[in-house]
Amino acid sequence: MEKTLESCLSNEKVYVKFYRRKKGNITDNPKHVANGGMLETSFKELVPPMLRNGQRKNILTDNEKAFLESYLGLKEGELSAYNKNYWDKRKVILYKENNVFDLSDADQYIDYKIVLANSNIVAPSLDKINEKATYWFFIEREGEEELRKSKTLTIKQEAYRLFGKYEENKDILRYILWQSAKPTAKNTKLETLRGWVGELIEDKAPLFVRIASDPLLKTKVFINLAVDAGVITLRNEEYFDGETGKPICQPTETPSLESAAIFLNAPRQQEYKLMLEAKLKNSKE
Repeated sequence: MEKTLESCLSNEKVYVKFYRRKKGNITDNPKHVANGGMLETSFKELVPPMLRNGQRKNILTDNEKAFLESYLGLKEGELSAYNKNYWDKRKVILYKENNVFDLSDADQYIDYKIVLANSNIVAPSLDKINEKATYWFFIEREGEEELRKSKTLTIKQEAYRLFGKYEENKDILRYILWQSAKPTAKNTKLETLRGWVGELIEDKAPLFVRIASDPLLKTKVFINLAVDAGVITLRNEEYFDGETGKPICQPTETPSLESAAIFLNAPRQQEYKLMLEAKLKNSKE
């Protein structure tokens, strides 16, 4: 009985896109012919990678080989990794502009498998692009770009919603900027803080949302203000009572900002927190 072969082809398109890395002043000019580190007319030629033993890497599964050999009318074993006559001639050209592979086409499917095998040059997705400095391209499946743009828009919408909630609060805006590695002076104008936070949202909306949606945000802002006033002492990123020197956390914990905020938020610590708040208020008078 003849073995039934399972098709590896699918009605799907895959895009292999050039990733424009920042390379000095060139990236500052999007119209530059070498924008992103590659000339517009340049290309990368990919072939099935070689293994240390001098043999081509086997880029197809046994089922893929059997199906594609039958589908393309090739002899049995023609797509074997040991067939130098076939694989030594096989190459894929990736250009700076988008490269499209139709996975319903057998030849383009094989090209796509060659691209996948070059895992030092092509990232499996945009999310993985920074995992290797050697990546030049990334793979994007049909519809992923629209989905990514939609997610980005949603995150920015949430960021601006949170921004509207705190845009009049200098202390919170200063804390958010501090947490995003942009410390500010106490006398910085509110309009300036707003502008910097707006830039943060445009550049790093997920980071802003993570900081601004923290349920302990207001307590952490209070701790920050108490440190500025000397009510709480900060040593080596650990928080202590400015008067007694006791760590602000549970006995078994390290007094980090997170631990201190959780400690001060606990119901049984409200009397202590109110005392610290009174000290902070008195320090301003």
